[in-house]
Amino acid sequence: MAGATVIREMEVDFEGERVGSVRLVMSTAHYQKEHLRYNMTALLLSLAVGLSLLLSTNFILRRNLKEPLEHLGEMAKTYAEGQFQQVSLLSPRVEFQSVASALNHMGQTVSEQMERLRQAEAEYRSIFERALDGILQSTPEGRIVKMNPAFASMLGDDSPEHALARLKGDIRGIYANPGERIKLLAIVRAENRVRRYETEFLRADGSTMMASITIQGSREHGRLVRLDSIVEDITRRKKAEDALKASEERFRNLAELLP
Repeated sequence: MAGATVIREMEVDFEGERVGSVRLVMSTAHYQKEHLRYNMTALLLSLAVGLSLLLSTNFILRRNLKEPLEHLGEMAKTYAEGQFQQVSLLSPRVEFQSVASALNHMGQTVSEQMERLRQAEAEYRSIFERALDGILQSTPEGRIVKMNPAFASMLGDDSPEHALARLKGDIRGIYANPGERIKLLAIVRAENRVRRYETEFLRADGSTMMASITIQGSREHGRLVRLDSIVEDITRRKKAEDALKASEERFRNLAELLP
């Protein structure tokens, strides 16, 4: 933009006579140009300072935060992979030591809990495999979840796998009277357990066995989802009881025949 021009004229008198005039012409263009140059210099200086601050901040953040964050990221990745053993607490920044320590404590706690869980599972598996009584888990729909070797042996099978294959995973195939299973399921639904219920089971060779069964229901949100059963083979005991009853009946009849 062109600068404004200011003109001033003045007459010069000497001893009462006009001897001439003075004309002063001033333009603001030079000052506007200098002002614009000053503003541009200030703007460039501000941009240079801002860029320097940005680069300095980025350098400081990378130096002070990148390595600690990468360290914490590695710890999180290790935990996500299921490895909860204690990892190094070394961190380039003291401020991150508390976070790293907290993560290590969490990992150690989870690791200890998982180890206790593994031990409990091993103990349960040992009890399940070595129990003399039959152990059976099934669903209300009749699907066999698992059985232990003792129960498979009661049914006349070589192994739980053999029994499951023979029964096609259906618990209803072990009841001599299918109505007994319906009755047991109704009791569990109503009372959540059955104690020492006596019933007949079918064996692999087609013969029957007398069983005493105790059932405990397992529920999720109030819905019956699993039946845990303990089975005792009472065939010999029932035969002995029947033989004793028959003997007592014979003696009673003989006593009645005596004069």
